[in-house]
Amino acid sequence: MSFVSASAWEWMMMAVISGLMWAVFVHLAYRRGELGLLLVPYAMMCVLGVRYFSIHHVGIILGYFILVLCALCRDRPLGMDDVPAWMKTIGGCLSLRMSQRDRSLVVVIGKCFGVLLLSISVYWNVCACVTDVLYPYSQARAVASLIKRGDLQGERMMSGWSRLPATNKQQQEWQGAYCGGGDDCIDFTTWIAPELILANPYFSKNLASNSFNDLSYLPFYQPAGQAEKDLESWKGEEEPALYFTLFQPFYFTEFGYNRDDYIKVNYVRIVRPWKDQRSVSTCSVYMRKDVYRKVFHKEAPNTLTVDVDIN
Repeated sequence: MSFVSASAWEWMMMAVISGLMWAVFVHLAYRRGELGLLLVPYAMMCVLGVRYFSIHHVGIILGYFILVLCALCRDRPLGMDDVPAWMKTIGGCLSLRMSQRDRSLVVVIGKCFGVLLLSISVYWNVCACVTDVLYPYSQARAVASLIKRGDLQGERMMSGWSRLPATNKQQQEWQGAYCGGGDDCIDFTTWIAPELILANPYFSKNLASNSFNDLSYLPFYQPAGQAEKDLESWKGEEEPALYFTLFQPFYFTEFGYNRDDYIKVNYVRIVRPWKDQRSVSTCSVYMRKDVYRKVFHKEAPNTLTVDVDIN
């Protein structure tokens, strides 16, 4: 949450919507004697969430509430008995003041409003599905194609790692720029760039030469002193054929690599949906110039960036 920027209005709306949702669930669970089912597992998730949850884990919470709702409906299907008495009283008073035609009209309007709300979600899902069909969501296939095209499975391939400001205050003020180094920074060498990890399913071995304990996935932890051990170990390795990282000088200078030995190759544009919108980003890799000649059978240009469409 330290990286989330939200206005006071957004915080207020989140609190209101959350409060309304919890009021419904608590009411339904209380009537069925299942408050423990609702609250105890959620409290346990909150304990874990303080340390491990990120914003992309929100789907786990959504799945939990759907599970609870299914369990509550299994015990007793939803019905008019679940409507609070005060709502029935207000509804009864309004109904007495309306004619039969007006009541029918209110029911039709309510159904249309419900269909409209559902239609918005359906529209967003259709747009997202169309985007996923037409465009690459992940760079995994393009990375695998690039490696197979040049028969690079036996070459050393490396990923950049995470380097963040050391103190909480610095992290809160951090706007995405990498920390320069020294005592003000913390290296997370177990959390490397994901490109090679994503392409691993296309091959019989782990592609990332600098993954933690040769794991083919990203562990969410780092033993004490692991970063220093990793960096010292990587310094003795040869320059990688492919170096997947956003450019920051320390990625090269840390190990004495010559930046001029590499050329930046943009190999795919990925498109990711958000509702009915799309975000487009270009994926690139630093390729050693002799490897570039091997893959593309031509001399590496002097320019820093080459656009190559690998699908």
